[in-house]
Amino acid sequence: MKYRLALAWVLVWLSATPILAVTAAPEAGMLLVARPELPDPRFREAVILLVQHGPGGAAGLILNRPSRMLLSEVLPNLPQAAGASKTLAYGGPVAPRAFMVLVTVQGEPPEPSRKVVGNVYLTGPEQLLAWLEKTGKIDSYRVFAGYGGWAPGQLAAEMTRGDWQVLPADEASLFSPEVSGLWRQLVRPDPVPGQ
Repeated sequence: MKYRLALAWVLVWLSATPILAVTAAPEAGMLLVARPELPDPRFREAVILLVQHGPGGAAGLILNRPSRMLLSEVLPNLPQAAGASKTLAYGGPVAPRAFMVLVTVQGEPPEPSRKVVGNVYLTGPEQLLAWLEKTGKIDSYRVFAGYGGWAPGQLAAEMTRGDWQVLPADEASLFSPEVSGLWRQLVRPDPVPGQ
């Protein structure tokens, strides 16, 4: 019940905060790739999918921090999909006991859910289970414990400081079976002055 309330609060907060128009700034559905100089050790070499970005702040899921906890032990009712990760992922330091699910969807998404990018939606494990029982389809999904959050203006200050690179997200990065090398694959070297 606690998890359901936490997920409901996160989804309400995410849906109540309007998404900014497309600009050069980060927005929902994009990746934040930590720069090598990022001072916060919790996000060192992190690749984060922004699931919300707006005037009320930002929220994202760390894609490359798998845990050792098996999904079959943490959430035994979820069926194992061929494309699903078998371990729980650490989504970030905020609400670490709240579970969130990224799922690829062909057709109608789970309810409630929030479209993140392409056919990828954010929902909760109970909503995913109900959707799977209703549709009979088992798509790729990843389950995260917690998320990263930024207060209004905080991410903008980090961007100004040069802490993050912003890249478009793609399903291959979001559901990569081997996340340990994701940061090295995506981080870009600093541009050389004058070029």
